[in-house]
Amino acid sequence: MFIKQILALLRRLDSFLTTKKGSSGQVTAAELLLSADSGSGGLDQINFYKVEKYLRTSGLARKVEHYRAFSTNKDRENVGTASIAGTPVLMVLQSFLVALNNPRREGRIFYQSHGPEGMQFRYLLLDVSLVFADIVKSARAVILTGGTMSPLQSYITALLPDVPQDQVRIHSFQHIIPRENLVVSMLGRGPSGREMMFDFTRREDGEVIEELGRAIVGLAGLVRKGGVVVFVPSYRYLDRLFKAWEHTILPKLQAKRKVINSLTSNSF
Repeated sequence: MFIKQILALLRRLDSFLTTKKGSSGQVTAAELLLSADSGSGGLDQINFYKVEKYLRTSGLARKVEHYRAFSTNKDRENVGTASIAGTPVLMVLQSFLVALNNPRREGRIFYQSHGPEGMQFRYLLLDVSLVFADIVKSARAVILTGGTMSPLQSYITALLPDVPQDQVRIHSFQHIIPRENLVVSMLGRGPSGREMMFDFTRREDGEVIEELGRAIVGLAGLVRKGGVVVFVPSYRYLDRLFKAWEHTILPKLQAKRKVINSLTSNSF
């Protein structure tokens, strides 16, 4: 029963992305599961909590992935030692089912282009306290550590809204860099005058990405000693930048600096 429901769900998700190919936007769980041509197709009768639990407890994702590796491996004697690369597809579906179960006020579902021909869903969780609450309730103590957690009160408000303040202990240590060595500046425009806007609708724009690359190349030339570290919102976006810059920005940057990609730990 669960396998039939999983297949029906996969067909619906594939159908939705096919109709939205080449575009991006936001969709609710109800809109996503409701087929325009044939109603919900029975998806409104699926208990996604039970389907997610089935995927989590049955180990189906790993079993399917191992079978795929077995069926595509030409050397059957080495199948037992063949490694399974990446995250199994059904594990990704399992995580997405958790997102579909969350009320709309907790998160948003987006769809967007991925690569030359692909499409993908992305889920943005707006209220992490409801998810983090299970950890707080089940643990005797929770320790949060980090090097960039200031202002700390925002973490306490977001993650621990129901924890009494007298139960929260804060330990902060001095920064290893002297204040006189720190400066904060904002770049509103790049070297060619293009506006540097990286909101959801514009951060995938090829011209904006190239402008960012030109700005980094310029800054790398200004820094005489030491290195330059660039932080981006996610590993996915880091991969997007490196692919876009492969034949344009990277050769110029490599002429000035040794480039290290933390995504692959490779030097260029």
